[in-house]
Amino acid sequence: MLVKRNPRLLASALPDGNTALLVVETGRYVTFDGTATAIWERIEDPIAFADLIDSLLAEYDVTQAVLEKDVTDALHKLAEMQVVTLAD
Repeated sequence: MLVKRNPRLLASALPDGNTALLVVETGRYVTFDGTATAIWERIEDPIAFADLIDSLLAEYDVTQAVLEKDVTDALHKLAEMQVVTLAD
């Protein structure tokens, strides 16, 4: 699976290290915590899901199975909100 950012977003880093986004098509705001911000930073360019997981595993003390499930769930929610696209 290839993960891509929606290019029609306005993003801003917040002083607390989190990220705020505006989805232009829907007018919806999304705020990311530190973990979601880590994912967001890694998908600046399109990235394969496996590479995203490998990068996050290097930073977080979690099993690969747990990380894959959590990231998959998060990416599907973000896709529903039109923040990312997921392609096979």
